[in-house]
Amino acid sequence: MACVAILPQPAAAQVQTLKKVLESQQPAAPAAAEKPDDAKARLQQWLKEAREALARFEDPAAAGSQPAGITAADLEERRRDAEQTVITIGRYLTTLDTAAAAGKAVQAAREAGAAWVGFKEKPPYPITMVDELRNEQDAVRGKLASHESSLVVFQRTLDEVLAETKAQEEAANKLPVGGDDVAKWRMEAARAKSRLLAARAGVVQSNCEAVSYQIEVAKQELALLERKIKAAKAGASFSKEDLSKIETASDERKNAYRKELEAIAKRQKPAQAARKQERVAFDELVAAAPVGTQPPGLELAKLRMEVADERSDTLQTISESLENHIQLENLIFEAYQNRRAFLDASDQVARDKALASLNFLLDRIRAWEIFSGNEIPGVEADISRLDSRAASIGADDPRSALLVEQRRVKVEKLAVFQRILQGIVSQRKLLERWVDDFTPKKEEKQDIYHGVSNLASKSWALVKSVWSFEVTHTEEKFEVDGQVFTKKTPVTLGELLRALFFFSIAYGLIARISKRIQRSVVGRGHIADAQAKTLRNWAMIVVSVFLAIGTLSLLKIPITVFAFSGGALAIGQNFGSQTLIKNFICGIIVLFERKIRVGDIVDVGGLAGTVTEINTRSSVLRGADGKETLIPNSYFLDNRITNLTLSNRRVRRLLLVRVSVKAPVQMVVTILKECVERHGLILKDPTPFVTLEDIVENANIFGIYYWTEFNDKTNSDVVASDLRLMAEKKIGEIIPQEIKAEDSAAASPPTETNAEAGNHGDLKSTPLDG
Repeated sequence: MACVAILPQPAAAQVQTLKKVLESQQPAAPAAAEKPDDAKARLQQWLKEAREALARFEDPAAAGSQPAGITAADLEERRRDAEQTVITIGRYLTTLDTAAAAGKAVQAAREAGAAWVGFKEKPPYPITMVDELRNEQDAVRGKLASHESSLVVFQRTLDEVLAETKAQEEAANKLPVGGDDVAKWRMEAARAKSRLLAARAGVVQSNCEAVSYQIEVAKQELALLERKIKAAKAGASFSKEDLSKIETASDERKNAYRKELEAIAKRQKPAQAARKQERVAFDELVAAAPVGTQPPGLELAKLRMEVADERSDTLQTISESLENHIQLENLIFEAYQNRRAFLDASDQVARDKALASLNFLLDRIRAWEIFSGNEIPGVEADISRLDSRAASIGADDPRSALLVEQRRVKVEKLAVFQRILQGIVSQRKLLERWVDDFTPKKEEKQDIYHGVSNLASKSWALVKSVWSFEVTHTEEKFEVDGQVFTKKTPVTLGELLRALFFFSIAYGLIARISKRIQRSVVGRGHIADAQAKTLRNWAMIVVSVFLAIGTLSLLKIPITVFAFSGGALAIGQNFGSQTLIKNFICGIIVLFERKIRVGDIVDVGGLAGTVTEINTRSSVLRGADGKETLIPNSYFLDNRITNLTLSNRRVRRLLLVRVSVKAPVQMVVTILKECVERHGLILKDPTPFVTLEDIVENANIFGIYYWTEFNDKTNSDVVASDLRLMAEKKIGEIIPQEIKAEDSAAASPPTETNAEAGNHGDLKSTPLDG
């Protein structure tokens, strides 16, 4: 990081480094680094020039004195740059002093660590001394973690500022040197912008140096505290006098809480009275209004009642919280008693009993911590809601003062909860230390523990090395001061695995959502299940493509990383992926052209069946016998396909009936019509009709023309069988055992009759819809 590379330099050297960015506007730097006073003097000169420039640009006559071609927007940008330069340089001077003071603090911390040789008091030391030192150690560790986090942020910010400075310098170098007044004006503006960016970089860089010094101070303090804790532990004791002092201190804190309780009790009486008064006023206002109307001022009265309720409830909550805090003090003193009992115990049984008591108290405090912690977010949410509500009304609105009062009550409640939680957390950490110190650790267990710990450390190191393995890298070239630099960005295995993980999680969530949508759409009857499944499959393909691109973009993994995959794909296409791509494209055409859809009944090269799926490579055709056949999508475009349900799902059918010549023709026609009309699966529109198809030896052949629909409820064979049975029964009642009804295939009608039926396009074989 740039910040790390610059940190060891003194303040003057920082300024010298940043001056290199401003070579276009500053003379060549001397061989020796500037002294701190000289660097500050030069920054003061920059500050003076920036103030003078700001005064010129803020002059009302500044617009008229600019060269022709300089717009008002250009002048305003120049003024803002001068204003920001004044602010930034002033901040830069302050951070230089802060960094210098932090450097002195590092030296002081080192001297303090070297000078400490032991406590002035002689042992034995009170046990509370060890607790205080360990509490201080935790606090310093917290500061160290905060400083380290701040340093990372400053480092990233410095990288961004330096990149912006480089870009500005490149833009300034492209401007023409010399020329007219406009060119000179723009060159001065570019130099002023570069000076502003350089000052910003100096501010961030000085902050980096100051934070690094603070990190070093924290580390020195931790080292010193470690020595003090070790010495205090070696000479610590827990006497009756120490326990008595702890009890006295606890009693004093409990007395302070009781005084607070008395003060809260005094506030509760008027709060309860105000609550009762506001409720009565609200009820009277509602009662006085006519039935069905809202009285004026109702909302304001309701808000007053809410504020009164909130004030009374909050005081009650605070009172209960203070009582709980008194109980916490009792628990902590009980914990100290168990701690002393453990230290004074002469046998293992007594120690185990004391340790069990400590664990019991620790569990109670942890549960208390969870309960108290859960209360805080709710109060914070209420405060946020009140702030939003107050922001939507004016200051002169009578509700404004009430909302302010309600917020004040909420803040008081939040402060009490935070105070109690802080005390609980502090005591919980204290008990955890005691339990950890008193938990027995056998040598065998220590050896096993250390062995497992070492194995875990080595395994973790191996995982980290594999995770950071560089799979490939990207290159970015840029030019600074005529020199070309190449920036390489590594792409590690961990980044690719992380991208795969995010992709899998997101894809899984989207897949579950799409399944729910599919079930919902199908359940409401908007679309068939097979069609919904096909649409979902194609939608997931599109989502996968965009999701992959979005995942790589989110994790800042360039798509060019997979350029080698594109080359391999091109080679694979030449060696046999043409068919796959062809079927894929044909599937898209079939899906969007909608000439063949899921659920259609088609005839593909003599193979008839229902289309159940249209996938990326092939489609599924289910025949009447239940067998499923995979048809390549390209087949639908390259061959002749008959779609029996393209425009509608109706089909006309013909059933031939042979009746004895003894039966009256008109009566047979009437009977056959009645049979057709009585069948529920035969369509009423178009209207069925019966014709006398032919007259042969001893028999008349009648034709029944009717329409059915392709669906999962209608079986044409069953319908034809039903008609035969009905006709057999009805006609048999007229001429028993002399009239016989059968299909045209069994009757073998004359050739010309069959031809006529064929001209009508009627189906006399097994229906296609199964």
